[in-house]
Amino acid sequence: MPEHEKSTLRICVWIFLACSILFAGLTRGHFISTDEINVYQAARSLWEKGDLSVTTTTGVPGRDGKIHSYFSSGQSVAALPLYGLGKAIRLALESMGRQDWAPVFAGHPEDRKETGDRWGGDVEIFFVNLFNSFVTALLCAVFFAFSSRLGVSTGWSLVATALFTLSSYIIPFSAGFFQHSSEALLVLWSFYLLFRDKQHPSWKARFAAGAVAAVLIQFRFASVFALPGLAFYHLWVVRERRPPALPLSLYLSSALRQMLPFFGIVALGLLVHCADQYVKFGTFHLTGDYGKLGFNTPLYVGLFGLLLSPGDSIFIFTPLLVLLPWTLSLFGRRHPAEAYYLIFQSLFYILTYAAFDTWEGLWCFGPRYLSHLCPLLLLPLGPWMEHTGRRAWFPVAPLAIAGLWMQAIHFAVNFWYVDLYVKYPDFQPPHAFLFIPQFSPVIAHGRALLAGDGRVDMWLVNVYRDFGAGRFLIIAVPLLLIFVFCIYRIIRNFCSAEASATATVACGSSTDSSAPCRPASEGPAATRRPAFGLPVVLTVLCLACWGFFLKAVYSRPSNATERNPFQVTSTAVEEKRARTPEDFLSESYIHYQAGRYLESIRAANEALKLNPAYDNAYNNICASYNQLGLWDEAIAACNRAISINPDNQLARNNLAWALERKTGAGKGSGERRLDGVE
Repeated sequence: MPEHEKSTLRICVWIFLACSILFAGLTRGHFISTDEINVYQAARSLWEKGDLSVTTTTGVPGRDGKIHSYFSSGQSVAALPLYGLGKAIRLALESMGRQDWAPVFAGHPEDRKETGDRWGGDVEIFFVNLFNSFVTALLCAVFFAFSSRLGVSTGWSLVATALFTLSSYIIPFSAGFFQHSSEALLVLWSFYLLFRDKQHPSWKARFAAGAVAAVLIQFRFASVFALPGLAFYHLWVVRERRPPALPLSLYLSSALRQMLPFFGIVALGLLVHCADQYVKFGTFHLTGDYGKLGFNTPLYVGLFGLLLSPGDSIFIFTPLLVLLPWTLSLFGRRHPAEAYYLIFQSLFYILTYAAFDTWEGLWCFGPRYLSHLCPLLLLPLGPWMEHTGRRAWFPVAPLAIAGLWMQAIHFAVNFWYVDLYVKYPDFQPPHAFLFIPQFSPVIAHGRALLAGDGRVDMWLVNVYRDFGAGRFLIIAVPLLLIFVFCIYRIIRNFCSAEASATATVACGSSTDSSAPCRPASEGPAATRRPAFGLPVVLTVLCLACWGFFLKAVYSRPSNATERNPFQVTSTAVEEKRARTPEDFLSESYIHYQAGRYLESIRAANEALKLNPAYDNAYNNICASYNQLGLWDEAIAACNRAISINPDNQLARNNLAWALERKTGAGKGSGERRLDGVE
């Protein structure tokens, strides 16, 4: 292996380790979507029972009489080591008598009263939720390797990778268990291997690219939409290899031999997916939502939403993509086949999902169905910045700051909590909030982060809230030290690679062994190194401007509802208006679900100040006191709720629970009610 490739590989390893630590520290620690719980329950059943059955209500009856997830099984299988690790750590803590540390690693308890599913609060869930931390870290490493193989210098490849890591929409998916991180990694990796085969033809590279594409199908079947683009690129490369003087008919057999390693293993992957479907459901047809949904959305609605809407535009969630007309233009001149692939893949996905019934990707933050396009479309950024030099920072710095803010609110804020708080399902017409700036999730998430209330939902933040600064520092400080060490190793390897490249440029072209080695900067072969002085200044200025912008946007009162062309009717209005008892009740519910029972009581009391006869507020107080083991207070609150509304069944259930626990001298007080609050 050449020294340059060894250096690139070493940097890739340290990038992977650094990003793994970073994303693990930013994880949420529990699930927020039925997609995640379906995939997790399949992994749990595979470990515990040896099958793929699930208990969630969104599952589909299978041929064995059990309920199965309609999602592909690949990610469930891949997450098994993390499930086993989580279970081993939980058992180890119990055997050592340190059960008090289990809640630290378990994340916040998250129960769904409507389905009875457990979405958080288990050590196994926490560790399985770390799966995407490692997948996204590997994605960053592959992005760097690809940028380097495109001919970009090590320094500019690191700059492009840092920008991708800090301001790309796909990165915050590392905090959850969605399948989009795996999709982005496997699409980019397969493309990288095919590009490597283009540079150095090898059946092994083509076979590896096909194997990665086959695994892609096992992780998310909807990723089959990525196969036409990869096939298009591979056929283009094979066609380019034909000698000009050789007739196509004579070249056909050689072309088929070149295509067989890739297409053969992809076909095998499709067969494996069909077998998985047959084992679970006894049919090869799509089931569940995959079998019900179609392509019935007017194309102009989906295109406007995915490209231009204030609530779902890919350009808002990854602002650096605004530079595509310039970055892709230079990229196309240097790498025409790769540029055509990027255009083909992007158009194919955008046009396909624009017509999809659920084109918006709810309920999730942003256009998640397009998330895997972010690493692909940011690949031209490195070559363009290296070519442009210091001037590139003038557009890049403000866009990167905007992207960093978008990823911060994506990482920090729980979309489900925002949904409860703002009541997005009440909007009429449905999803209209995506098209109106004042009501878009971007604004709602920003306000939630600036408010710093229970909607901010991160593992380490919750550790600090629930256990104090001591345990927070015990976890955060080692993670920070390891992260800093990894960054130090990246810088050391970068300096070594630069020194090696300088020596090669200075001496490699000389035929006279006695000729003195000149500095690389003296000759035309010198490469332009990234300058960091200007970007630092621009970044500070952009941060200041961004602060004023945030203050203006998130603090400005709005009367947009009156002049709204969509005529939105919703219980969700601007936070600047007077809050209603229902608002405080929703806040109380959010705190209860997050395990912050005192905060839940406080919010319910605020609702009672506005409406003293609000029985559901008393019920929430009762449920929270139950969780705290304060039975007398719980009984008093439930009695007040029942006296106001004798038909409040939740209050009656919670009263019965409090009376039972009180007479039982508090036995089992740590158990949770799944239907405790309204």
